[in-house]
Amino acid sequence: MLQYYINEVLESVLLPEARRLYPDGDWIFQQDGAPAHTANVTQTWLREHLSEVAILPPSLHGFLP
Repeated sequence: MLQYYINEVLESVLLPEARRLYPDGDWIFQQDGAPAHTANVTQTWLREHLSEVAILPPSLHGFLP
């Protein structure tokens, strides 16, 4: 399941579409706490392929609408 998420979602859809829609690279990718999103292999992939990764706490009262 994790490899599917990385191969079929992140590599095949997310990166190409983000590059197409935001060629200047100015975009934010946000995930929820689903197991596929928080797995070490996913977090490692994100750090290797995205220019900046910020891990936010699960609850940010007053930060998000």
